[in-house]
Amino acid sequence: MGCRLTPEIIWTGKMKNDKGEKGLNTIIGKGARLEGEIEVNGGIRIDGQVKGKVTCTDTLSVGSEGVVEADLEAKHAVIGGKVKGNILASEKLELQSTSVVVGEVTSKSLVVEEGSLFHGKCNMREETEPPG
Repeated sequence: MGCRLTPEIIWTGKMKNDKGEKGLNTIIGKGARLEGEIEVNGGIRIDGQVKGKVTCTDTLSVGSEGVVEADLEAKHAVIGGKVKGNILASEKLELQSTSVVVGEVTSKSLVVEEGSLFHGKCNMREETEPPG
C-alpha cells in the first residue's frame, strides 16, 4: 500500500491567521483550491483558486494565474488574475494588465493598467465604510 500525492490541494472551511505578523505571510500556490472564509493578519498572495471570502489587514495580491470567486477586503489590493466578486481596498486598488474583474470595487485610489478588463461598479470615496 502506498500514498498517492497530488499537486492539488482541496480544502473547505474557515482559515484564520491571527499572529499579528505584517507583510506577506500567506501564499495560496498554483494548483491549490480553497473554499471558505480566509482571514489573514498581514498579506496574502493567491496564485491558485479561491471561492468564498478573503479578508486581510495588509496587501492582497492575485497573481496572473489566480482565479478568485469571492469578496475581497484588504488595505491594498493588486489584481493580476481573474476575480468575480466585490473588492474593498481601504487604501489602493491596482488592476494589472492581465486582470479580469467582474463586480463592485470600492477604494480611495484606483489604478487601472491598459489591457485590464473591468465590468462592474466603481465607488471612489475618502471613507470606505459602507454608506449609513
